[in-house]
Amino acid sequence: MVLHCTDLVLYVSPHLAEFIRRKGFVLPFPIASSEFQSPTIRKITPVRDILYYCPGGDRNAEIYRLQWITEYARQHPDEKITILGSITHPADYKVNLPNVDVVASVERSQMPAFYRRHRRLIRMTTEDGLPRMLSEALLCGLAVTFNGKEITDIPKERDPKEFAKSVFNALNEKFGSKEVSNYVERK
Repeated sequence: MVLHCTDLVLYVSPHLAEFIRRKGFVLPFPIASSEFQSPTIRKITPVRDILYYCPGGDRNAEIYRLQWITEYARQHPDEKITILGSITHPADYKVNLPNVDVVASVERSQMPAFYRRHRRLIRMTTEDGLPRMLSEALLCGLAVTFNGKEITDIPKERDPKEFAKSVFNALNEKFGSKEVSNYVERK
């Protein structure tokens, strides 16, 4: 109901725009890219092959395809795999494979270093459209696979300045530059 009462809809991923089927603008959330590219972070050498995101809970195990990564781990016993949960849904999976570690969660501030300890991020999901994690991992130098596709580009809107420009441009397109400029000047 709320979506039908708004003048402008901003989506964080293309899949949400397709799902809602209402005209709007796709603007991925910005990230503080400098945190993921610091010289200190760049000195960390990867010690594990794959980082795989799968927050805890039975429903999340389905959405994030826990069974897929455990089968992959069985088929690739020489690859060291880390399954990572989230602060809100810590991973508590019992995976009895010698090449798999399960990490309940990692504090947000520690994620750049955590990414760098891995060579590749694989993210398999039935629901996410454009996770921020993909861009963060790319900034840290990881190869990234998302739902079976190699990801190599970071949306320009991930940069906070580009995000602000894109919001301003979306507002101008919807309401006209004079009206938007007047509003910005009043604030």
